[in-house]
Amino acid sequence: MPSPTITMLVFFFFTSTFSWYTPRFT
Repeated sequence: MPSPTITMLVFFFFTSTFSWYTPRFT
C-alpha cells in the first residue's frame, strides 16, 4: 500500500489533468 502522501499527490494530479482536459474536449 502506497503512502497517503503519494496517493494524495496522484489523486491531485489526476484531478488536475482531468479538469484541464475536460474544457478542451467540450
